[in-house]
Amino acid sequence: MPNLFVYGTLREGENNHKYMKDATLLSRKASIAGSLVDTGNGYPGLLLENQRVAGEWYEVSEDTLKRIDELEEYFGPGDTRNLFDRIECQVTENGGTHAGWTYVYNRDDYLETRFSDWKQYRLQHASGVEEKQDVPHSL
Repeated sequence: MPNLFVYGTLREGENNHKYMKDATLLSRKASIAGSLVDTGNGYPGLLLENQRVAGEWYEVSEDTLKRIDELEEYFGPGDTRNLFDRIECQVTENGGTHAGWTYVYNRDDYLETRFSDWKQYRLQHASGVEEKQDVPHSL
C-alpha cells in the first residue's frame, strides 16, 4: 500500500481529514523538504525548497489515494490541468527516512509569505497575529 505525507487540510483536525478515515497513521511528527505558501483559498501549497515542512505520515489504500487525487485536482503526471502534482518524496520521521507520495502546488497564484506548519499558520491568522504583510506572488 502507498504511503502519503500530508501537510495541510488532510491533517488531523483539519476540514479534509475525513478523506483519511481509512488510512493508517504512521507518524504525527513527520517532515519533508519544502516550504508552504497560502493559496488564498483556505489551503496551503507545497513548494520544493530547502526548508522543512511539518506534517503527518500515513499508509493509504489505492482507493484512498485516488480520492485524494480528485480532491487535489491531480489528473496524472504532466497534465496541465493539475492544481497539484503528486510526486515521490523523502519523509523524515522518528529518525528514519522513508519514500512516499505528497502533493506540490502547480500554480503561481499564491501569497509570498513562506511557512513550515499549516496548523500554526492558520491559527495565527485566525487570531489576527501576523508576522509580516502578505504580498501577492508574481514571477
